Amino acid sequence: QPRARVSEVQSCADVMLLLTSRNMGVSSVPSKLITYLAVGRPVLCAADKRSELAKLILDNDLGLVVEPEDADSIAEGMLRMRSLGRAELAGIGRRARRFAEEHYSVARAVNQFQALLFPEAGRPAAVTETGDQSLVENRSETSVLSAIQNKAQRINAGELRS
Repeated sequence: QPRARVSEVQSCADVMLLLTSRNMGVSSVPSKLITYLAVGRPVLCAADKRSELAKLILDNDLGLVVEPEDADSIAEGMLRMRSLGRAELAGIGRRARRFAEEHYSVARAVNQFQALLFPEAGRPAAVTETGDQSLVENRSETSVLSAIQNKAQRINAGELRS
């Protein structure tokens, strides 16, 4: 599919399938998971059950986890997802979308950067997202990004400790 249509195509799915290999590190979380959660669909994930990825999905009830590289396990997971019914799948999908908004939004990232880079300020400027726009209460987004860039340059120049 053309890149411009990926979101549209993913939105047509009832469930998102995330495949990993057996030798993927237990602390890795593929970036495509964020995309899948943002689409607002349950995730059927083939991953090591001891991995951070599996824990994230199971602990937050975002879908099912099955054995990686095991066709029978993946097929069984697909059948289990199909048996849940539309209402239950929709509920998991809403949780997935809410999780993406709460944990992987631009607003959260900016707030975390501010807290990390400006601890002397006490409370970082609150950033919220409304629709497609991000709003920064105490500083404009441009000034926040400019301040982050300035601080990073000062750290790189040895003027500040990281």
